Amino acid sequence: MNGALYMGFKMYSGVKDDEYNLMDSIVEEQFEIGGTTAWIYAYLGPRGNKGSTDATKLDYETLGSKVTDIGNMIWMESPDRKYSVDAISLPIVYQVQDGNMDMQIPGLFLFETMEVTVPYNMMIARLGRKIVNGDVIELANLRDADLLTEGKEGLNRFYVVHDSYKAARGYSHTWFHHIWTLKLVPLTDSPEFRDILGTGANADDLKNSSSSYNREMDIVKFIVGQADSEVPYMHWDHEHIHQFKSIPPIEQLPQGYGYPKQAPDGYYFVIKSYPTLNEYNDSTLKWDVVPVYGIDYTLPLKDGDFKWQLSEEIVDKLELFQYFADTNKIARVLIEEFEVLPKASTISGFAIIKATQPQVKQYVAETQTWVDAHDEQQLPYVTNKNNQQDQREKLPPMSKIAKGAQFPQDPKENMWFLRTDVEPNVLWKYEKNVWRKFNYGGRFAWTGTDDHKASFINNREKYDQNGVQTPSRQNIADAIKPQLDD
Repeated sequence: MNGALYMGFKMYSGVKDDEYNLMDSIVEEQFEIGGTTAWIYAYLGPRGNKGSTDATKLDYETLGSKVTDIGNMIWMESPDRKYSVDAISLPIVYQVQDGNMDMQIPGLFLFETMEVTVPYNMMIARLGRKIVNGDVIELANLRDADLLTEGKEGLNRFYVVHDSYKAARGYSHTWFHHIWTLKLVPLTDSPEFRDILGTGANADDLKNSSSSYNREMDIVKFIVGQADSEVPYMHWDHEHIHQFKSIPPIEQLPQGYGYPKQAPDGYYFVIKSYPTLNEYNDSTLKWDVVPVYGIDYTLPLKDGDFKWQLSEEIVDKLELFQYFADTNKIARVLIEEFEVLPKASTISGFAIIKATQPQVKQYVAETQTWVDAHDEQQLPYVTNKNNQQDQREKLPPMSKIAKGAQFPQDPKENMWFLRTDVEPNVLWKYEKNVWRKFNYGGRFAWTGTDDHKASFINNREKYDQNGVQTPSRQNIADAIKPQLDD
């Protein structure tokens, strides 16, 4: 009888009985009354890799995916994610802590990790599964209604689940747990969260109000521009000897649809042009050019205005968008492209003329103009009267300088010769029956690294592998691939 009495009061019964359900309902009631509301955006799994034959990067566009799949098995990450945009409401409880907002740099706000709890069974009932790493949580109680940016409405806080587990405090006297604990980190402007943030193409996209990307890029541009202004040339006692060079490969040069505001003398830049939008005029029977704003235009658009946006699917591809005031959104417009305008109007009445090829330009500081870049130009050089290294004789035009792998057998007095058998090339002058190495004085414009490092990083060479020309520079994921054992 004593044994039966003991078993009747045993805390752990092994099953989730009525006592467990009673305790769980009390926990949920406490969360509903004392907690705050959170909205859960469920992570659905990786996507992308369309047409992939790589066993480490499956084609999730065709096969579909689930939350346990991995986008890239080499790096063990899923950079391209799919999210549900249907917000699921859950009550949460957490300890409010100081130092939630840290202004590291004026204008840039960094948020620390926080720990929250949710009722476990309610989570399963509403979400269909446990909250896992990658899920996004929106907290309305942390809404910042007093933004420093004028014209911006209040903004809720968004977090990403960094970890989830059964915490010790979530267990009851029956030895079953009722509470699920989450560790949250602030949501960042990353491609993984484009389903949540949007692309920025629409005026009401969360990306336009929450992202600090533009501010950070402005800071970087200001720093680089000031560095180029203050230290356009370096003067080292052990400096390299530089030669006349041809224009670097176009893919290695900075490029854009507008010239940089600041540039050192001799700076190369690839200027790109926009396509031209044309509308057929039935009155004049001619094509009229329609104004289209560029990708850098940030001012509010008017109803019917056109704007170019960079494509999210194709690298460096421009897409045409039009703003509609009644919905306060911009939509992509599909218009046929031509090399030249057709003789008659198209079905839509609009036609796009493809952009011209990008042009390589070089900045001339003396005239503050951009000119067409040409091969084998003299390297930019600025005289610094306070630096003895900057004193050197005037160089002749490159067209009058001979070059080769060895000196000529019959040199003439004051003859210039560029030795191309060494890297970097070296310029010599024949004086008094002796070849003298030319003293370059100051070195050429600041690049951030030396020639040998740059040639290694930007290696464009190819080698022969069983009759196939294979690039020397490869991604590690392409060079090292897992193989199945026989």
